[in-house]
Amino acid sequence: VMEWKGDGEWGTPAIALKRPYHLSYPFLFEWEGEHYLIPESVANRRVELYRTSSFPIGWRLDRVLLDDIDAVDPTVVRLDDRWWMFVTVRNPGRSPSTELHVFHAETPLGPWSSHALNPVKLDIRSARPAGRPFEVDGSIYRPSQDCSVRYGGAIVLNRIEQLSETDYREVVVDRIDPGWGPGLIGTHTINSHHELTVVDGLARGARFERWARKKAARRR
Repeated sequence: VMEWKGDGEWGTPAIALKRPYHLSYPFLFEWEGEHYLIPESVANRRVELYRTSSFPIGWRLDRVLLDDIDAVDPTVVRLDDRWWMFVTVRNPGRSPSTELHVFHAETPLGPWSSHALNPVKLDIRSARPAGRPFEVDGSIYRPSQDCSVRYGGAIVLNRIEQLSETDYREVVVDRIDPGWGPGLIGTHTINSHHELTVVDGLARGARFERWARKKAARRR
């Protein structure tokens, strides 16, 4: 983790959380005055909730929200006085970016219940979460990834049309392709906080170029 000072300068990097398995997609939220973190921990086959009193470091495991599940990029949001979790679930024979599952709970601490229609969506082009859902003019939009060509190929915006414990429907309304930046070949998360919006991008670096040259040489 690094502090952004607001003037284009960055602080010194520090380790926020270290575990003996892969962590990614650090999803942060506040609830009842506490800071919480849900990192993707599919390598441990759990959805884990962490809490800290010394943000942005000092994270301690608070509880396991879902166990024995290959849940990818867990994303939570409170809508209509209920908490909702969006994940894609990795199952044999399918990409981990294809099956959208929804879980719901009275509080983010759980217990979490599986949606009656899970998986609520099967589409590698718009299932996998890409950031926190947000509201514009009374409509809720869920960012997702288009992984049909590559992981994190583009961001897709889905408008949630129906959300309840027994029903779910969303429609694709827009997309953000990686053409917004020079040399980008992918873009896969978007998040906003107050006046700041952050979008990531994937560019071909020196390591990729070396790999491409070696592959081309082997074909000669």
